[in-house]
Amino acid sequence: MKAIIFNQYGSTNVLEQAELLIPQLKENELLIEVYACALNPIDYKLRSGVMKEIMPLAFPFVPGCDISGVVKKCGTNVEKFKVGDEVYFASELTLAGGYAEFCAVNANLVALKPKSLNYTQAASLPIAGLTTVQALTDYANLQSNHKILIHAGAGGVGSFAIQYASML
Repeated sequence: MKAIIFNQYGSTNVLEQAELLIPQLKENELLIEVYACALNPIDYKLRSGVMKEIMPLAFPFVPGCDISGVVKKCGTNVEKFKVGDEVYFASELTLAGGYAEFCAVNANLVALKPKSLNYTQAASLPIAGLTTVQALTDYANLQSNHKILIHAGAGGVGSFAIQYASML
């Protein structure tokens, strides 16, 4: 399969196209044919090495954390999904990502793609959405009687935060 990889930390100059083997599935994983992969700030942070102390990578590394696509194969312990399902997800950050034709991912990280979204739209959602829920629910413990000021509401997390806070 074709993939974009890097073999060392650095600028965009370390990115290169490579031919890799299609990932072998573990029993709890799905093989996804990647239809869309978003560009997320975490991708350049991982590539540049600014996070290598807390998130070291094994090289060659395939970046791309926000992904949508179609299930092509299911691991032996996967029951929630079937071949042909349209899905989206945030991959595990230090494992191979979506800048490739195929991606293997733990089925617990995957959700069915809403029919109302195309693949590009779906790939733009996972990390911003998860970050919002974690920040407002897990850390801020936002409740219906609370007030909140959200800065940078035009960005990915900010736009989710406004909608999520309004819903709460």
